[in-house]
Amino acid sequence: DEVQAYRGHLLQRIKSVGRVVGYPDVSHEALVKRAVHRRRPFDGKGSGYRDSLFWETVLELCEESDEPVALVSDDKDFSDSGKLHTDLVEDLAELGQPCAPVSLYDSLAAFVQKEIVPRLDFLEGKAKEQFSDLIGTYINENASVIPIQYDEMYFVSGVDDYNLSFLENLEINAIESEKELPSGEVLLELEAEASCEFDVSAHPSEILAEVGYFVDEHGMGTASKSVGLSITATLDREWTKVTSLEITSMNEYL
Repeated sequence: DEVQAYRGHLLQRIKSVGRVVGYPDVSHEALVKRAVHRRRPFDGKGSGYRDSLFWETVLELCEESDEPVALVSDDKDFSDSGKLHTDLVEDLAELGQPCAPVSLYDSLAAFVQKEIVPRLDFLEGKAKEQFSDLIGTYINENASVIPIQYDEMYFVSGVDDYNLSFLENLEINAIESEKELPSGEVLLELEAEASCEFDVSAHPSEILAEVGYFVDEHGMGTASKSVGLSITATLDREWTKVTSLEITSMNEYL
């Protein structure tokens, strides 16, 4: 039914950007001891079994990696004056981890506002300032080997073949997605536009009068066009070098 279909869609979406974790590897004895001593997230009455399983999952994530963890919960048993409770900070210290890797948010909206919105603003600004030159240079240096999906391209009759030679005035219009890979590299999906020049092979007699085409008597020449680009690129973890790139769609602006 619709509920199951939506559940499947949601799980698929979550797995595409992360993972669904299972139950933590913690003994019932350890949880009972925590409850008896009223250590958070158990409350003063000893309630908080599910929250404690949740917290043990957080601890396991901290053991696996030093990557930051965002804990989103409006349950006051995790907090102390809006910060991570001292019991939980002590748990992290016992792992050899400072409390910095775990940040507490009382709502998903608060997390998005603090972590996601500034990141998107940064990316949009960086796209205009740096990525256009960085990605444009990479494309021009590797135009002959970059995978390119030519979609709606319109060359005049008489052109037998064409390939991207170089582009200029690349402008990134939007960053559609950003994902950190296990290697530490960053995967970006971009929408852009540029002025492109193509190497063409053609029949000279058929296109001598066409504007934007220059073909010699041997049928070799160039053609200039304005295009829209969909680009998938990976950058190093410092965001200073393109490590791979694919043009997943190229469409001519008419």
